[in-house]
Amino acid sequence: MTVSVDCSLCCLNVSASRVAVWGFSLLSCLVISAVGLVAVAIIPVMHKVIYNHLLQFLVALAIGSLTGDAILHLLPHVCLLFVVLN
Repeated sequence: MTVSVDCSLCCLNVSASRVAVWGFSLLSCLVISAVGLVAVAIIPVMHKVIYNHLLQFLVALAIGSLTGDAILHLLPHVCLLFVVLN
C-alpha cells in the first residue's frame, strides 16, 4: 500500500529576505528569554502563599505540556501502524 501526500497544500508562497527571517527569529528568542528572566527575578520577591500556588501551577503546566507533546509525537506512528496492519 502506497500513501502519497500532496505537498502543494502544505507550502506557502511567501518570500522573505534572509535578514528579516534571522532578525525576527532572534527577536522572538530574545523576548522569550527575557520573559523567563523576568519570572526568575520576580518569583523570589513574592509572598510564600502566592509562591506555592505559582509553583504548583508551573509544575502542572510542565507536566501537561510534556505529556501533550509526547502524545502528539506518538499519534502519527500509531496511525501509520494502523494503516499498515489493515
